[in-house]
Amino acid sequence: MIDSEPTAVEEQAPPRPSLKHNAVARFLAGGAAMFATQASGIAIARALGPEGKGIAGLLALVASVALISIDLGLTTAGVYFVGRKKFTAQNVVSTYLTAGAVLGLVLAFTIAAVSHPLADLLFKGKYSSLILLLAIGMPLVLMNHWLTAVVRGQERLVPLSLIHIAESVVGLIVLVLALFALNLREISIIWSINATAAFGLIATVALLMRHGIKFRFGMDWQLLRESVNYGLRGQIGQILQFINYRFDLFVVNKLLGPASVGIYSVGAAVSTVIWQIPNALAYALYSRVSSVDPEEGNRTTMKVARQSMILSTLAALAFIPIGYIAIPYLYGEDFRPAIVAMCLMLPGVVALSYYKVLGVHMAGQGRPEYLSYSAGVSAVLTIALDFLLIPKMGINGAAIASSIAYTLSAGMSIYWFARVSKVKGIHKLFVPEAEDFTAWLRIIKSFKAKDKV
Repeated sequence: MIDSEPTAVEEQAPPRPSLKHNAVARFLAGGAAMFATQASGIAIARALGPEGKGIAGLLALVASVALISIDLGLTTAGVYFVGRKKFTAQNVVSTYLTAGAVLGLVLAFTIAAVSHPLADLLFKGKYSSLILLLAIGMPLVLMNHWLTAVVRGQERLVPLSLIHIAESVVGLIVLVLALFALNLREISIIWSINATAAFGLIATVALLMRHGIKFRFGMDWQLLRESVNYGLRGQIGQILQFINYRFDLFVVNKLLGPASVGIYSVGAAVSTVIWQIPNALAYALYSRVSSVDPEEGNRTTMKVARQSMILSTLAALAFIPIGYIAIPYLYGEDFRPAIVAMCLMLPGVVALSYYKVLGVHMAGQGRPEYLSYSAGVSAVLTIALDFLLIPKMGINGAAIASSIAYTLSAGMSIYWFARVSKVKGIHKLFVPEAEDFTAWLRIIKSFKAKDKV
């Protein structure tokens, strides 16, 4: 058992930052990540074409599946326990570092062991060496995810957002250098992923140490047990929702090939840029809901969910003409079919903003299992619709299936929120109020005022 006494730094907690300032900081970080992701996608599409873009998407998919399969829900549990102050941040860091190093190595060896079968499944026997190289970075990715949870629980989201912006820049620079200067083709993607993970872990550790957390290994078994117990209740939902997000790529690849994956991934990536809005709001909301009483949490969540829907709807309306012009211009004429797929996905993308916000509310109130209930129903529908629509309609069928499944997830999350929270006036989730249109103007003005000081 490692020392469970809080340090002097932890006992004198800093004043709680503004939820809106945290959300804006996260939105800017998400915007930088989105820009880097889109720029990376454009670079890959221009250098390698639709098939190369599809291979990149499938390699990223392998990394995501590996990470979510071994996360155990500690990414969310860390935020919850640090926010509730049930365990010290030092204990969480030491325990998560140790568990992350051990499980990360297990994950790396597992990926390496199945690299050839994966290559046969996804790439007709090619690129097994890329999968091996991808495995090397998995321990770094896992530890970085879990330590980031501690920073989120402390609500230090502004410096964390700066780290995420720097991560995006590093990943983009490495990709462009490897792709164009060194002409490394597909392997450039893996160098970018691993470099981003290494930089992120170093920067996150430095941030924690700056605020009095020591970089040391150790194991608090009670903390680990409670983290896994809490985390798995929501992690099942994360896995099921991941099926909603990505199962269509597997089916498109199997039935239509990597080139179609590349085209479809562009339409999906452009449409889901809108998720930067609910993601930023939910990211800031989770640590806040974890540390306040349920009544205050309900009021805050209602307002955030409503504003998220308004902003997401406005963004979707703007994306239709932007996507029509930008996709063929930036990615090339071969990617023009992605425009229709993007438009077909937009209704579900907007609707899912409710799931993202209300889901983190449930998790922050200690009920992460409701994420699993909503995602489970949607995952069944996703699988059924993918096999029904993709053979008949190609990538447009995949887009329709995703849009329907996202909308169902949103409806289920609204149902569970209303049932569990028992709030009065559930209509306030949908009906705009005057304050919704003035709140963000005030926060922008406050940022400008700070810049002048």
